[in-house]
Amino acid sequence: MKLIRLFFFAGALTILNSCSTCGNEGEPTENRGLIIRSVFIPQCASRLRALPDELVINNDSTLAYYFSMDPGCAWEVDLENETLLRYPSQGQCDVKLVREVKKDGEGGYIYQKTIDECGDCNLGVYDEGWVLVEIKGDAAQFKFRTIRN
Repeated sequence: MKLIRLFFFAGALTILNSCSTCGNEGEPTENRGLIIRSVFIPQCASRLRALPDELVINNDSTLAYYFSMDPGCAWEVDLENETLLRYPSQGQCDVKLVREVKKDGEGGYIYQKTIDECGDCNLGVYDEGWVLVEIKGDAAQFKFRTIRN
């Protein structure tokens, strides 16, 4: 009987600790560098086609290619002065995500995601990765990179 209690206690302890915070305090997502803010696609916007994982939208025609432009659907984005980027990622259990856009030293930019994940559980975390940067120009080149810790 003691052995059964011991196994039950060990199993319960494992389950309780399987999704611990692992030291990832604070906000789960942080924006750095040239990022102005995160962007959430309005509910009234309909996707017209599949979105690539690495997407740069820096003009109205590119936006209209991927999304319907229904009258009254407010996109809080000024594509004359800003660029919208998408770089989705996913993690498991306790996830801390740092998004950063910075110059790459070659005249372009890097959208980098650093993902810290820990714990052993089946909780999946997905981030669409939409951010707005104050970078204008159809010629602006972007690279995308993920670092996992």
